[in-house]
Amino acid sequence: MDTQHGDLAVASDGMTIVAGRTDQGRVRTANEDAFVTDAALGLWVIADGMGGHRDGARASALAVDTIREFVRASRDDGEVTWPYGFEAAQAFEANQLRNSIYLAHRNIQAEGHQATDDGHQMGSTVVAAILRDRQITFANVGDSRLYRVRGGQLEQLSIDHSWAAAAVRAGADPAAIRQHPMRHMLTSALGHEVADVPVRQETLVDGDTLLLCTDGLYGALSEAAVLEVLLDERDVDAQAEALITLANAAGGPDNITVVVGRHGERPRKKRWWS
Repeated sequence: MDTQHGDLAVASDGMTIVAGRTDQGRVRTANEDAFVTDAALGLWVIADGMGGHRDGARASALAVDTIREFVRASRDDGEVTWPYGFEAAQAFEANQLRNSIYLAHRNIQAEGHQATDDGHQMGSTVVAAILRDRQITFANVGDSRLYRVRGGQLEQLSIDHSWAAAAVRAGADPAAIRQHPMRHMLTSALGHEVADVPVRQETLVDGDTLLLCTDGLYGALSEAAVLEVLLDERDVDAQAEALITLANAAGGPDNITVVVGRHGERPRKKRWWS
């Protein structure tokens, strides 16, 4: 079941425990991020809205609500319509994510035809995952990310849809790109341009830790700092809180949203006082 406490959510499906937190940060005057964790659906979603304070928040809320509702409806209603088709060669969960993300894109476009409060088009990033048994199915649009910690190593599973990421993949120096004025430009975002929604699956092993986050986290903290928190023996809620605290201590230049999940049991270190 899900437990909601304002900007905090904690959920467990018996095999995986997950905690989510969101924070305005130290610079922004409003929080345009949104997230959901739904243990009954095995669904985790994070979205980072764009388009001004009011419209960015609306876009991210539309993204997470649309995805959650379609995943629920497609699970419970055998007569549900699959508006973007059902690919028999893909897993059921992959079809759920692909259809729900395209629906979110359409819904944001429908509300964003008029200029937003600061003259920019309404849009949102999204990263979404469905966990069933040991399989995690995931997809993203924009630069919100999914990481996995396994064997003491942090690995980014999602692929950023941004100018900076494309430049690095083409061979540009990552250090130089971090200072480039175009580093924040997205090449794909809900409500703007979505050419494709690649969906992937990974098999989890006991002890895997998963992190979904917006750029307010990884833009403020190094991967080494994130890994240190995720390797700590605190529970996932304490880890989520620690990541938010560290990002704010680093300046909190953007809204910060994290969802941390741990699958199964992990080996426990023997503490000196045990």
